[in-house]
Amino acid sequence: MMSAPVVKMVVQGLHAVDIVRKLAGDTLPYQAAVGTIRGDFSIDSPVLANKEKRAVMNIVHCSETPEEAEHEIKHWFGDSVIHEYKRFGVDE
Repeated sequence: MMSAPVVKMVVQGLHAVDIVRKLAGDTLPYQAAVGTIRGDFSIDSPVLANKEKRAVMNIVHCSETPEEAEHEIKHWFGDSVIHEYKRFGVDE
């Protein structure tokens, strides 16, 4: 998370962690399905990373559990205001 600009966000709702993980794709970019963030915008593998003596590059990070999400939200946002919104026609 230090090699490029970072965009951070909090996604909330029913099964938010699981849904975001589906959108992100497999943790290993070369195994991620087409149509996921990693599958469409990233390509790397442990074999290449080991050859180049570096970590596997990843384009997106997601929390693995709601508890981890709580910890990471505090880490990344501190006491900042997290803006909420109502979806038009759904939350009315």
